[in-house]
Amino acid sequence: MPDPRFFHTHDEISISDAIELVGANFPEQGSATAQVAIKRVASIEEKTIDAAVVFATKASHIESLAGRPFAICLTTEEVLQKCSRTEIQALGGAIATVADPKAAFSRLAARLHSSRRDDVPTSASGGRTRTHVDPSALIAPDSEIEEGVIIGPSAVIGPGVRVGARSRIHANAVVSHAVIGEDCVIGAGVVIGEAGFGFVQESGGIVRAPQLGIVRLGDKVEIGANSAIDRGALGDTVIGDGTKIDNLVHIAHNVVIGRHCILAAQVGIAGSTIIGDGVMMGGQVGVADHLHIGNGVQLAAKAGIMKNVPDGQTWGGYPAKQMRQWLREVAFLQRARDRKR
Repeated sequence: MPDPRFFHTHDEISISDAIELVGANFPEQGSATAQVAIKRVASIEEKTIDAAVVFATKASHIESLAGRPFAICLTTEEVLQKCSRTEIQALGGAIATVADPKAAFSRLAARLHSSRRDDVPTSASGGRTRTHVDPSALIAPDSEIEEGVIIGPSAVIGPGVRVGARSRIHANAVVSHAVIGEDCVIGAGVVIGEAGFGFVQESGGIVRAPQLGIVRLGDKVEIGANSAIDRGALGDTVIGDGTKIDNLVHIAHNVVIGRHCILAAQVGIAGSTIIGDGVMMGGQVGVADHLHIGNGVQLAAKAGIMKNVPDGQTWGGYPAKQMRQWLREVAFLQRARDRKR
């Protein structure tokens, strides 16, 4: 059970309602089982999982549920087919199949639990009733804060900034020169809209280049704690709808990131690089400036990207190259080392 000192656990939900919420299939398990209450989410590895929803991505996970009471396990049809009917019937809870068990589990977790830090006034139907700004936050008079926005302690919202409806800005975040979409989450300590690292070298020294653009965040963008997104120099820095950025990420000026991308911690993207839709970057990926990263690209952790990456490819290494080539080269070097011993 999530620790009640830090999390709320909300009203229970029946298995039939849970299945409807996540669009699961519920094979041949009877109406009585469908009405069993789900009270919480749990890891399949927890000692006690009674009244909980869990998820399984391997047949061995389902096998580990034998003799353990639970409410429902979410898995895929492929995994379920690897288990015998006898094994399934012996389980102490229901099984339902979905395309993505972890995603379905996450949706149910959001229904059953919430962080106490996120407490806001709600209506009887569960929606937010008003904008809430912590008294310690500093809000510029000409900023535009839309309905249902939550702004945490000591956050700073600069002149002209627009924050879209239902977005949440956590403690100590600083937002300037920016337009924030709806349903965004800006983590604690995030800095959005500071001047990019642009300078011109002349005979008398180094002169700062103008940084006259802004930052534009689409809807449902999430920025993790202590990340920094610089405003554009003459154009804008843009983050597309649904993109999720981890903690300690730096996005330089004029970078354009597409929709539904995932950037893990300590990624750094240099100026004016364009990133397509659905791109995934592992931790500590570094991307040089003025590059183009295609749609659906996957970049392995610590990859150093120094040239354009075509659509749909997976790259790794430093300097990065296609994953298969990089792995072959690593294996070759290991064999060469072993021969010298």
